[in-house]
Amino acid sequence: MDLGRYVWIGMANGHIWELDTSEGKEVASRTNLHGEAIIKMVRVGSGMIIIDEGGKMSIWMPRKNGAGVLALVTLDMQPFTQRIPFDHKVSLPLILGDQLWVATDPPHDRKHQAKEAFGRRRSGPSITVHNPFADNKPFNALSRPATIPPEMLDSVGSITSGAIIPMQPHVVYLGHESGHISIWSRDRLQCQSVLMCTQHGITSLAGVVNFLWASNKAGKIIVYDVSERPFKILKLWPAHTEPVIGMRVDSFGINIGRLQVASGGQDGHVQIWDGLLATDWIEGELNKREREFCTHRPIRTLQLTWNIDAAEPEDLNADQENFEFLPRFLSSGERPDIIIFGLQELIDLEDKRLTAKSLLLGKKKVGHELGDRISSQYRKWEDKLVSAVRLALHADEPYTLIHSEMLVGLMTCIFVRTAETGSLRDCALGIVKTGMGGRYGNKGAIVARLVVDDTSMCFVNCHLAAGQRHVQRRNENVLHIIENASVLEAGMATKAAALMAYVGGGNGEMILDHEAVFWSGDLNYRIDMKRERCLKHLSNGDLQPLLDADQLRREMNENPRFRLKTFNEAPIIFIPTYKFDRHTNQWDTSEKKRSPAWCDRILWHDRGTNKVMCLDYRRCETTVSDHRPV
Repeated sequence: MDLGRYVWIGMANGHIWELDTSEGKEVASRTNLHGEAIIKMVRVGSGMIIIDEGGKMSIWMPRKNGAGVLALVTLDMQPFTQRIPFDHKVSLPLILGDQLWVATDPPHDRKHQAKEAFGRRRSGPSITVHNPFADNKPFNALSRPATIPPEMLDSVGSITSGAIIPMQPHVVYLGHESGHISIWSRDRLQCQSVLMCTQHGITSLAGVVNFLWASNKAGKIIVYDVSERPFKILKLWPAHTEPVIGMRVDSFGINIGRLQVASGGQDGHVQIWDGLLATDWIEGELNKREREFCTHRPIRTLQLTWNIDAAEPEDLNADQENFEFLPRFLSSGERPDIIIFGLQELIDLEDKRLTAKSLLLGKKKVGHELGDRISSQYRKWEDKLVSAVRLALHADEPYTLIHSEMLVGLMTCIFVRTAETGSLRDCALGIVKTGMGGRYGNKGAIVARLVVDDTSMCFVNCHLAAGQRHVQRRNENVLHIIENASVLEAGMATKAAALMAYVGGGNGEMILDHEAVFWSGDLNYRIDMKRERCLKHLSNGDLQPLLDADQLRREMNENPRFRLKTFNEAPIIFIPTYKFDRHTNQWDTSEKKRSPAWCDRILWHDRGTNKVMCLDYRRCETTVSDHRPV
């Protein structure tokens, strides 16, 4: 039998057609089997199952040919039929293995909502399981619907998809519109656990060899290693520009040495992916043998992150300490090959008139007053940094400004030793807005990329949501920045060149496509401690209690879903960088009296290769802002 030769088509009027794709003609049709729209048609082994909107099922059981070998069924064969309770508006049929799982949302009528309002626990989706192809099992596998235990149900949404991983046939994974994945025992038909996996709703799941593929409403596909809890993300990429509708695995392709996964999106495209992740395997093998074909040399970077609180460059001329700040910073170690300045709050973000104009008029239509003000401040600081680099470092080995970008209050300038510019390629810049749900640039990130020889580097300068209690909002900002599709233009002219420079099969469009990622800025994570206690520990020179209460360290150590969890930070041996009265070394004495915090940080990510080494991590001293640079 030619696999894939015959195609069955289900119609909205319930009619079914069988086409011979080789001959290009109809070979059979059934017009009286179903009277309602066909919503599910799946091949199961050598059998077929069709379900319509009314819950009627037609099942073609596998049959053997004259030689006793299982043969594919044909449409003109007589199926047996069965009807199940089913409401296509709230029910979702899933074929998992040789079983039919039907997920049904709870009622949402006023009476039901009133019961929940008066203290009854929220009910989640219910699941019925059926055995349509089993002769030796009851058709209904459960006497009553299965549900997610109440203690696991918090914020879990409707079921959208399901999958079984071939190497784990006794486990079912169900995807939810809330971004959760629930894990079920196929033997006991019980929910074992629920994990929050993505901030975007899951649209489809697929089991591929021993990994779980998930797609979401943001158009991304994520590959999970489910052997760890929480799941380990092996790969994430933008598959479609619109939500992914579904994924299908070509399980028969393995017979000819390939395993393909097809995804369809609302963008009208179908993409074909390598289910074996061969590129990632090749990358892993190359990394194991890197010493056989690679030579390495050190590159020294000097990085500064500083929230300048709308200070002017002229403010650094106020006294000797501030005047010497930039020269002192630039000469603080051996001569760097790359210098990265990341500034935040270039303009006053609390100026309501200014920010309202920026929000309403947008970057291209911004009013002359605002545009002139931002441009003037930007030019002043760029000129100041160019001058400082030229004066502080020897003129016989000059530096070239290769990147300079701004986003309302953010500014990034990257200098490279001119002698190194011949080793550079694939330089690119991108911006990500996180303010006002991603529509406004008062918060966000500037992302810069450069490739030195065959090593890709990414520098992120970000300003995250403020507020002592807004940890979750900051985490969401981080997630939005990291998972932003195509934040940078694709790099490298050839796939082979990209394989050498980028990682994870990426092409340089996403932040984690790079071998080394440096994440810096005013991250705004605070210290969960009363101001009085905080100041007492500082007066005693005891930083450890403050570090233990630092929100960023807690998220990195304790939150399995935090996207900066795999990043590194050098030991903090300096006092907090925020908040001071301007032009003084006095902790905040304003009406709000904010607690000290290490808002300003520099992290890095090198995929565990230990190729990045922090030589010095310190606070710099200048009083022109309410923050101290790092």
